[in-house]
Amino acid sequence: MSSNDFSDSTILFVDDEQDILELMQASPISEEVGKTLIADHPLKAIEIVKNNPVDLVILDISMPHMDGLTLLKELRKITPGLACIYLSGHGDKRYVQEALRLGVYEFLDKPFGVEFLQVHIRKALESVYYERLLKDILELFVQENTSLDFSRYEQLPHTEKDKIIRAALATAKLKIANKKARAL
Repeated sequence: MSSNDFSDSTILFVDDEQDILELMQASPISEEVGKTLIADHPLKAIEIVKNNPVDLVILDISMPHMDGLTLLKELRKITPGLACIYLSGHGDKRYVQEALRLGVYEFLDKPFGVEFLQVHIRKALESVYYERLLKDILELFVQENTSLDFSRYEQLPHTEKDKIIRAALATAKLKIANKKARAL
């Protein structure tokens, strides 16, 4: 997949407003991605993520039975690091702060234009793509150069991930320096 090709990506739209779901499903971005899934209830979204690989979730912040912040935490228990864009009919500062703390890509206020949403979806999917690409490169490097169990990487805290990345970078720099020294 190139950075502009999202044909193997899956997006999940979660909103309790049927007209918003219909708008999103009919938007041109749905034609650019491999799969567009919708859920009108948080529990339905959880079931979808349990049964489908999802690259990006677009959540309404305010829904009955479970707010979007709680739902994202539940979805990330299933898919750690799941990318998210929040939609809100009210820009409550508390929600925005918590969303940013959770590392969401965007917090968009309703109403919004479809083109505006598409731009943010593309940016988020590009970030997901490059994060996965870097993770794959890092995994190959770790497997070839260490005895670490990379399968648990996603569950590690950021400080531990940072240590692994820095160690891999230092090892790569050392190997390059040794290769240059031998060439002299």
